[in-house]
Amino acid sequence: MESGLVVVVPVKEIKSSPWAFLKPFTAQMWCVTGAFFLFVGAVVWILEHRHNPEFRGPPKKQLMTIFWFTFSTMFFSHRENTVSGLGRFVLIIWLFVVLIINSSYTASLTSILTVQQLSSQIEGIDSLISGTQPIGIQDGSFARRYLIDELNIHPSRIVSLKDPKAYVDALTRGPKGGGVVAIVDELPYIEIFMSSTNCKFRTVGQEFTKSGWGFVS
Repeated sequence: MESGLVVVVPVKEIKSSPWAFLKPFTAQMWCVTGAFFLFVGAVVWILEHRHNPEFRGPPKKQLMTIFWFTFSTMFFSHRENTVSGLGRFVLIIWLFVVLIINSSYTASLTSILTVQQLSSQIEGIDSLISGTQPIGIQDGSFARRYLIDELNIHPSRIVSLKDPKAYVDALTRGPKGGGVVAIVDELPYIEIFMSSTNCKFRTVGQEFTKSGWGFVS
């Protein structure tokens, strides 16, 4: 049974806001996207208005057609037909770009709304080695000697914890409250611990030992 050491840190859920739909893109990206929508609408109008009656009429109507046409392409629901070869070519390229923009936006927004966020900057054992904050381990575990001898972590940073309740308390308080920034323990123990913590903690990084458990019957 694999029993490599893993790092456990606290997490917090991202709180959604009414303006969360703007977060997938930066302000600059929104401005560039809007400018491209207007530019493509103007190009299609220039290529179509001489041949296509749907792009003709009073100036006010033509301006509204440009805005409506570019906006509707975002949802692939434009009702105006293109009759010129160049107009269709521009529209095909633009629809492909819109598909990429929509896919990127949807993926980013989904990630923002559903993925948990780490409450610390710890991303694995490398982050622990380079830091100075206290690290929790199971009392009596070989992890203490491994962290000191193999990873050169100072003994003063290592805090022994007796049971899962102590794990929860230390991780919840954090280093500023007298707790620890992360827990280092063997994978089987951590899996049992994580099953009863209601997703308040998570493992980060990869296992960093090659030891294992063996059973003889």
